[in-house]
Amino acid sequence: MSHIRTLFRSDLMRVFDYRCTGHDGRDEIPQGHEIALSRAGAFQRKDAHGTFLADPNHILFYNKGEPYDISHPVGGGDATTVFIFAPSLLVEMLRTYNPDVENNPSRLFHRSHITIPTQLQVLQYRLLQARGHDDPLEIEERILAAATGVIHALYQGRSVKRRNTSSRTLRAHLEQVQAAKTFLNAHIHSSLQLERIASAVHLSPYHLCRIFKMNTGMTLHLYVKRLRLFNAAEKMLENPRSRLDLLALEYGFSNHGNFSTAFRQTFGMNPSELRGAQLQQMSKNLKA
Repeated sequence: MSHIRTLFRSDLMRVFDYRCTGHDGRDEIPQGHEIALSRAGAFQRKDAHGTFLADPNHILFYNKGEPYDISHPVGGGDATTVFIFAPSLLVEMLRTYNPDVENNPSRLFHRSHITIPTQLQVLQYRLLQARGHDDPLEIEERILAAATGVIHALYQGRSVKRRNTSSRTLRAHLEQVQAAKTFLNAHIHSSLQLERIASAVHLSPYHLCRIFKMNTGMTLHLYVKRLRLFNAAEKMLENPRSRLDLLALEYGFSNHGNFSTAFRQTFGMNPSELRGAQLQQMSKNLKA
């Protein structure tokens, strides 16, 4: 018997928690190209690559439509976090290491497993603890960065040798980043996801993340968070009596607590301290 719980879903990716109580299965067929990170327990997988015993030390790869058998030589079942990406996004990530990947779309993964880096286990735990109010853009970028690391490990760091980027290309990247920044500033009050931002500037999500970080030194979600906090701080300076809970909601934070935490991490003070200092200054000005 198995239990499946969706941890995150967007237009680009789906992440779900898969727990198996220990049943054996024959001819199980993946409905998509899957990257699976085992968290607990062990199971044996038999497929075209051979037979392999998987445990939390491994990342497993499943090609869409390739059947496999599962058995549990060790009791207790298993728990796994499974990632499924939009095919176009996955192909773009793989193309860096395998330029011919599009010629064989049914077999995107050439290996069945690799050893898992510790930081990816931490990502799993964060996803399992994620709540509905967590920033979806931040989660998407975190997952995308992790997937890039997984694919790098899959190919053991062997990337295609690239030519030096031309000045014309660099200028184009700068213009594209400027367009993305314009869009972000115009939508700081909105809920943003990676697909929406990329579509607005006519880029693929993967390419946008790469050139944005390259040009600004920040991820998209960090850039947006800073924009929101700076604008909220300015509003507090203009109107110190503004309600912090309403201000938090106005600038895309799910509640006052999340807003205060982000504010303190960025400015080194709580929003109430900034507001209190401004009220004190206003009082002095009135007395003068």
